[in-house]
Amino acid sequence: MVMMAMHFILSEKMLFKDKLPLLSAYDVREIMLNIYPKKGATKQELMEQIQKRHEQRKIKKDSS
Repeated sequence: MVMMAMHFILSEKMLFKDKLPLLSAYDVREIMLNIYPKKGATKQELMEQIQKRHEQRKIKKDSS
């Protein structure tokens, strides 16, 4: 099961590497928890949260 989950996460990262180069396992998890069951944040809100996290990661990476 773990290997299947890891494969799924890797395939999502590869699929969205151009559009979301900083996509993380946590991002994929958030998408699954909020989009698939149709509860929580809207798709637009979730994408905005992911973009914000990506900007924060980039700032941390650039400042290192």
